Amino acid sequence: MLSKKKNTEKILSTILFLFVPIFFVTLYIIMVESYEDINMRAMHSGENVGFIINYVYHYVPRIGEFYQQIAAKFMTNTVSFGPDLLFRLVTALIAWLSIYFTTVFTIGHKISMKYKDVLVYLLFFILIMLLPVSETYTYRFSFVNNYATCIFVTMAFFCFYRINFKKIKLSYYPLIVLFGFLTAISTELIPVIFLFLCAVYFIYQLCIKKNTIKEIIQSDKLQLFGILGIIFGLMFFYMGEGLEFRTSGMYAVLYDYLAPKTFFSNPLGFSYRYYMHVWYNLRYISWMFILDLIIIISSWALVKKKMYDIKSFTYQVILSVFGTLYLLGASLITIHDELYMRFLSPMYIFFFIIVVLYIMQMVKIMAIKQIVFYRLSIAGIILASVMFADMSYGYIKYHNRVMEDAQKINVIPKQNIVVGDINPNNAGDMRSTPIFRWKTLSPFNWGDDTKYTKFFVNK
Repeated sequence: MLSKKKNTEKILSTILFLFVPIFFVTLYIIMVESYEDINMRAMHSGENVGFIINYVYHYVPRIGEFYQQIAAKFMTNTVSFGPDLLFRLVTALIAWLSIYFTTVFTIGHKISMKYKDVLVYLLFFILIMLLPVSETYTYRFSFVNNYATCIFVTMAFFCFYRINFKKIKLSYYPLIVLFGFLTAISTELIPVIFLFLCAVYFIYQLCIKKNTIKEIIQSDKLQLFGILGIIFGLMFFYMGEGLEFRTSGMYAVLYDYLAPKTFFSNPLGFSYRYYMHVWYNLRYISWMFILDLIIIISSWALVKKKMYDIKSFTYQVILSVFGTLYLLGASLITIHDELYMRFLSPMYIFFFIIVVLYIMQMVKIMAIKQIVFYRLSIAGIILASVMFADMSYGYIKYHNRVMEDAQKINVIPKQNIVVGDINPNNAGDMRSTPIFRWKTLSPFNWGDDTKYTKFFVNK
């Protein structure tokens, strides 16, 4: 009887585990390129990969930017065999890995085919895909290629600081340096905040715990190599001269960039504008900070009663601080709707981890029986099936509608984009999927910014 239950658990867990990569593979195979994706290909038509790498390095040398612009060169308007299909599959792999490593960081070990692990994994997928942050994965290939890559490498890097390795293999050292380097060039804010929190940790170890530098090095040797990777990555990033693009010119004007150095020349003016930026940027996520505060307070109350895992609480606090600092750093600009979800997607991930850690502790406290996990797994399979059907219906319908006209969009080297005679009825936006409101943007135009996010999506 026990063996039968274990086999059932393994089968259901495997089904749920495989659902996420199957979902992303299907989505990105039937997904049509957006106008931005096609325009990005036109920018470097006729150029080789080396030229693109050099261009991105002197533009915005982020790992996601490198990948998205290289992928754009080889991808086609709709799926085709060859390099296009390969890059669509790589994009699906990246999207899946972003969910996988977020789960690994949360549970503290690799995912096993057990209810508790796989339900956490599925929960992350559901949270991401049901909230507006899902546009990072569905709107454009350029979005997922850039920002899901950021989430993947960052969470993979953070796993080195979460997992208690029984034995540290020699191969872990170059791996943590590599992922530290990639994390440093994944986004402008995360590596800086990471180094700041590391500095706080070392001060705590030296001044409060009274540990010597030698003791810190011995206990955190692997993690120190990760810091080295971050430093190398930051050196690479800022030597690329991409900072100038972000802090001057049209980008700075469009998003009302506040240069920190202006604080010294006009502290009152800087403080007022910065204050207005913060409140403006809180418009869609203020609920997140309120719920986060409630979770932290209730968790601490349970910690004092020795009913709550102190390590989980510590990570909740660290991620809360990380998310807050991320918003404060991001508020050097005003984050408009067209940038909002993807730019703040790391914050959403941090918040989701805080929530899931809390749920995991509540499950332990309530001592939920195995039969409940079985029922939740069945419910998860039903929900996953509905999600898959909704996505497939909406995206296949749009793919079939625009496929013929999308083939009339051609990128001719040195001539930019050439569009043939298309049916104007097919040039509009995709209608959102019936249930979960997912959509991709049109290959024929940039789209209407007032319908850009799920907050304003066409009904």
